[in-house]
Parts: sequence; C-alpha cells; structure tokens
Amino acid sequence: MSKAPAKTRKSARRADKSLTARSAPAGLSIVVPVYNEAKGLPILHERIAEAARSLTSKYGLAVEGLMCIPPADENPGPYFALLEKLAGQAGVEKLSMGMSGDYETAVAFGATSVRVGSAIFGHR
Repeated sequence: MSKAPAKTRKSARRADKSLTARSAPAGLSIVVPVYNEAKGLPILHERIAEAARSLTSKYGLAVEGLMCIPPADENPGPYFALLEKLAGQAGVEKLSMGMSGDYETAVAFGATSVRVGSAIFGHR
C-alpha cells in the first residue's frame, strides 16, 4: 500500500478540519446587541438578515433564531419588539429573549425560549 503524497495528506486534513468546523450545533442563534446606539447598531441591525443568509449559504450553518438581552434598567418591550422585527426580516422563527425578571414581556413579544436561571437558582 503506497502512502499519499504529503501535499495530498495536508489538503485532506485541511478539508476535514473545515468540514468538522462547519457542522453546527442544532438551533444556532445569532446574538443581537439591541442597545447602545453610539456603536452604530442601526447599521448592524440592517445586516442581520444578510448575516443569517451568509452563515447558511457560505458556511452551511443552520441559523434558526436570534437572541438578545435588553438593558436591565429599562422597559424591555421595545427591545423585544426590535428583535421580533429583525427575526421576521431574517426569516428565522426562534426568539431567545427574556430572563427571570422580564420573561412575561418576552413571551408577549413572541419569545420561543427564555432564560430563567436566577428564578430557579437565585442570584449569584
């Protein structure tokens, strides 16, 4: 049995590594920063749909949802509404938003998952 040339082995390892890196976990979501306008977020928000399509078409990643955490000291409703709007534009169905203190509002805005760790385990 002959050994493959070094260049072929190197290419095969690189391809294998690339394919392994592309197998995404089920339920991949994009984390969307929803506040701090000084950082150019309106421009970022305009590109969420493009990013979701690109991750799927170029890298084979299955983007299924978006997630966010609004500021703790403000009404979360407008931030959840923004994420719901962006999800519609991106064509994703899952919304991970809301935590122990605001999950009811998140559900009202279409959250499909919420994080309620502190309600169960207490604050850190």
